[in-house]
Amino acid sequence: MAREKSSEVSISVTLDVEVIDALDEMARERGVSRSFIIKEIIYEYLGMKKDGEPQLELNVEGVSTADILLDKSDKYRWLRLTLIELYPEVSSVLEKKCPYCGRRFRARSYMARHIARGVGQCPKIYMARAREAIEVYREFISMVRRETIYRRGRQVEVYVIPNPSCPRNRKCREKIFGDLGEAIKYFVSKKKARETRRRQGTAREIKGYIIDRASE
Repeated sequence: MAREKSSEVSISVTLDVEVIDALDEMARERGVSRSFIIKEIIYEYLGMKKDGEPQLELNVEGVSTADILLDKSDKYRWLRLTLIELYPEVSSVLEKKCPYCGRRFRARSYMARHIARGVGQCPKIYMARAREAIEVYREFISMVRRETIYRRGRQVEVYVIPNPSCPRNRKCREKIFGDLGEAIKYFVSKKKARETRRRQGTAREIKGYIIDRASE
């Protein structure tokens, strides 16, 4: 299923009919192709991008058995377990259960539609996102401090966020913002960047495993 191709990897994926229905539904809503949605999902899970270019070439073939996550054999077990570890909600999706409200569905396509409709269909999605936002804000409040400094002879209140990755001097070590909104935006972007780096570290391990198996 996987073979070495220069420095890249090609993966062939087969899909259940109900999975294709769910993907088509998502594609129609966004006005893109099914293969675009599939690639986006794979790239999002594996985090494999370099200079904005995908590092996986995805080839979708036929309608049968399952995709990587739904495959019941041991062929993709290592990847499936990694994805579930990175994204705990995946295990709920595999059980045809909404990861937010716990509601069960007869088919994954119904569940995909339920989640795609967002807050209007599942109010607990809003609560989950609100909890995430609260946690981020609490972390922000614990790190930021408000100071009064002089700028051009005037007293100005600023918000200071430590930047431990750059300990060389005060200017680099601390980021200063005159606006609270800008300070929050910077903090959230740095937090997302850290999370992306964590996922990419795992992705590099996965890619190495794929290449090792492809060259056997």
